[in-house]
Amino acid sequence: MKYKSGKQASIAGIANEHIVLGILLPEFPDAMLSSHQQSSHDMIIPSGDDFIRAQIKTADTSVSFSGGSRGGVDRTYIKGKNNPKTYKYSTEDTDVVIGIKPLEIGKYDLFFVPSLVIGMLDQKSIANNKVSFTKNNYEYLTKAKDKKFCEAMYKLLTDK
Repeated sequence: MKYKSGKQASIAGIANEHIVLGILLPEFPDAMLSSHQQSSHDMIIPSGDDFIRAQIKTADTSVSFSGGSRGGVDRTYIKGKNNPKTYKYSTEDTDVVIGIKPLEIGKYDLFFVPSLVIGMLDQKSIANNKVSFTKNNYEYLTKAKDKKFCEAMYKLLTDK
């Protein structure tokens, strides 16, 4: 589903954060949204003695690994560059990117891409069908910080 305006996309993004929280709460009852919009992650999910920082992205056809692209009056544009404030997610700001794909009213699929894997990939996004094996599979969420698990996922994605 494509949104007609940046404002509409922003509203949908915030709604999707709440929807993901609602989907995850039965399995992760202590999960919570970040306390402010300027945080480097949207959600914190306690897992064992640790926590997972998650970024939520609307994933109609692909999961984006980029942030900071929302426009506004505070944007500084440089000639020849679309948006100099855009950045690729890394382990410095988040542990996993969760793509949410709306299917129909009340039905969604979640795709999980650990930041460790994002760091290994040389791309800005990945098609949902490439990460379909992570769809609604919480193991890819709970093991997002496990280096060996992420190396195995990278091999699945690249056939290396």
